[in-house]
Amino acid sequence: MSNPLYQNPQPREGINTSKEHPLKELAQLLLGIGVFVLIAIWVLTALAGSLAQRVPFEYEQSMVADFEFDSQPNSAQQVYLQSLADRVSEQMDLPEGMTITVHYSDDDIVNAFATLGGNVLFYKGLVDKMGSEDELAAVMAHEIAHIKHRHP
Repeated sequence: MSNPLYQNPQPREGINTSKEHPLKELAQLLLGIGVFVLIAIWVLTALAGSLAQRVPFEYEQSMVADFEFDSQPNSAQQVYLQSLADRVSEQMDLPEGMTITVHYSDDDIVNAFATLGGNVLFYKGLVDKMGSEDELAAVMAHEIAHIKHRHP
């Protein structure tokens, strides 16, 4: 028995084929994906600053807890730099729980940098170039400011 209200017609031939060339469709798909990826990268870049502020500092510290800096722990230079960092950071109104850990490397590189988790690395080459403690404190304050503003 068949229902006269229901019909099951066969689809017409070629209904699932495109009139476009397959390579043209592929190019359109790749272009669309590329545009989407570029927009996503742009949005994430624009939001990165505000997103970094929302990462708890303790989590940031735990991310680098196992990282070993190429430094000389407990050397006289490192102890001195840490005490200077402690004095400078007291004046910088750091957020609650934000601590600075100074590392010292005996390399002759003229540089210092701040990185995740409140870590600052000073190189011997830079420390030797400093003419006074005030100059060194200015560089230290600059590096601590990177950590305070969460853009190491």
